[in-house]
This record gives sequence, structure tokens and C-alpha cells, in this order.
Amino acid sequence: LVAFIGNGISSAFLPVLYIQNLGWEPDTYSQVISGIGTIPEFSGALFGGYIADRIGKRKVIVAGYGAYGLLTIVFGLLSEFWTNSFVSTAYLIIHPGCISFGTVAVFSLFMQISWTRAAATMFTSYMAMANLSTTIGTRLAGHLDGILSYNQVFVLVGILTLSPIVILLLINPN
Repeated sequence: LVAFIGNGISSAFLPVLYIQNLGWEPDTYSQVISGIGTIPEFSGALFGGYIADRIGKRKVIVAGYGAYGLLTIVFGLLSEFWTNSFVSTAYLIIHPGCISFGTVAVFSLFMQISWTRAAATMFTSYMAMANLSTTIGTRLAGHLDGILSYNQVFVLVGILTLSPIVILLLINPN
């Protein structure tokens, strides 16, 4: 339930940060997110699934969400470089790839831990929790606006994303 809260917060803050604060044109932002940004996202999902089958789901989840959490913390700490188009564009392109790399393994883990006789119901419940988590994050974004600076928001997003990894290490999917 906690893992996607940061992503919900981030999805509310990113367009405002880039368009209103960094002066990006809405078209440019959209082209990066939905254009070149989809390549690492798609690749992360394909590669993450393949690697999860080879080395294990939990390792891929830790790698994907760990990379996203650390990338987002670093992005928040390096706010003075956000006006550098390379830095700001790189974050927009790389972070969806990290998320999809981990998410494909999360879905696989959801399927594995679902009891066979109730698999559809259990998997649906897991997916609903993930969606609720994103909704909670989006809702929290409204409360954080004006309380935390943008760089603090991204550090918080990274911490929220990393926090469930500790719990994940305690899960025995078998």
C-alpha cells in the first residue's frame, strides 16, 4: 500500500514543477513524458520481467524501486541543477523505466502469492491497493503543496518509495 504513494505525489508535482517553475512548454513536457520517456518504461517492463524470472522477483523489485527511490532523492537534493535541461530531461526519461522495471516483478509476486482457488480476487485486491496507494499520494500532494519545497517533496517521495523495501525483504513468497 505504501510503495506507490510517492509515485502519486510525484505525478501531481512534476507537471507543475516543469511547466510553471522551470518554464517548460506543455508540449515539450508532454513529448518527453509520452515520447522518448516511454522507451525506458517499455524496456524496463520487458527487461524486468525477464530478469525477475532469472534472479528472482524480490531482487528486481528492490532494484527497480530502489533505483527510483534513490534517483528521486538525488533529484531532490540537486535542485540547483533542475534548470539544466540535461538533468531535468534525464530525470523525466529515467524514472519511469525504474518504476516499470520494479512494477512488473510486483505484479508477478502478486500472482505468485495469490491462493489458487481465489487468485483472481486476491490479485484484484492487490491491484486495488496499488491504485489506492497512488490515489492517496495524489491526495497528499494537495496537502504538501505550500508546506514543503519541491526539492523536499522529491526527497520525501524517494523515502516513501524505499521504505517498503525493508518489509519486502521479510516476505517469503513460497
